[in-house]
Amino acid sequence: VIDSTLFTTPPSIKTRDVDVQTFLQLPLSPPPIVTTVPIEEIIETSSEPPLPFYADMIFSHMNHVNQWINKFCLDHEIIQNDVNIIRDRLEKINRVTTQMMFSNMKISSSASASETNENSSGFYSSHQT
Repeated sequence: VIDSTLFTTPPSIKTRDVDVQTFLQLPLSPPPIVTTVPIEEIIETSSEPPLPFYADMIFSHMNHVNQWINKFCLDHEIIQNDVNIIRDRLEKINRVTTQMMFSNMKISSSASASETNENSSGFYSSHQT
């Protein structure tokens, strides 16, 4: 003999209404696209030695990355905040890289200038009055 109560639902549970609520999140409007106006770079003439070939390569690469980010932002408005964070970090990397390159150039040019000064008998500074 099989006890049928094992396979039945108790009456108290049968009579309960089950209220199922679903949470539908309405899509939020995407943040506005902020377009930046390209800044024209003013090339200053300088007596500093030219940058090494890899400097142009780095600057060119950073420019291509920035252009790609701009195009990506237009296609993916939802993640624009994340993209802006990435852009800010890339800008910081670019500034640090630029500072390192220029400081290395100044160190190497001052080292070679001091060697030239030691080897020459008459050196006159252009800043003398």
